[in-house]
Amino acid sequence: MNIREIEKLLEKYDQGETTLQEEHRLKEFFRGRKIPDNLKPFRTLFDYFDHAKGETLSDPSFDRKLKDRLLESAGEPEPFPFRPARGRFVYIIGIAAGVLLIIGLVFTFRYEVAKKTALKPVPSDREILYAETFNALMMVSVNLNTGLDQVRRIGTFNKAINNLQPLSKFYQYQPIIVNPDRIK
Repeated sequence: MNIREIEKLLEKYDQGETTLQEEHRLKEFFRGRKIPDNLKPFRTLFDYFDHAKGETLSDPSFDRKLKDRLLESAGEPEPFPFRPARGRFVYIIGIAAGVLLIIGLVFTFRYEVAKKTALKPVPSDREILYAETFNALMMVSVNLNTGLDQVRRIGTFNKAINNLQPLSKFYQYQPIIVNPDRIK
């Protein structure tokens, strides 16, 4: 196997991205051959894995003893024992609270919708006549205001025309002033 391939496989191995076949190829490489100096620390690692694979613990209470020793050395009291029933209780309470919240929201929205769609009192004939008259007068007012805007524009136009009348008199007498010889 090529040294470059082994180095690439070792990089993947360090990242935890190798497959079982690639790890088996690395183990085979480090078991037999002459290994370059830069890869010798990995040989020690793979030799340890091969050796430790067959070891078993002789004491079945090893985990408990290790835990007790670690707690004694840290000077901390033993943590509370695990209670899975308490977790289930909190989980069930959370679900019940969610259901109650949804039910409350549904009834609140139903009340608001019912309040909005409740029967409104029927207006009397006078109220209907007043509303229709009001709408008609508002329409006349809007149209009248639009017409008045047009009248104001015409007034401005008339002022401009009146300002131009002295100029028209000048054009009437222009031939006499500019060419007095032609009038005869």
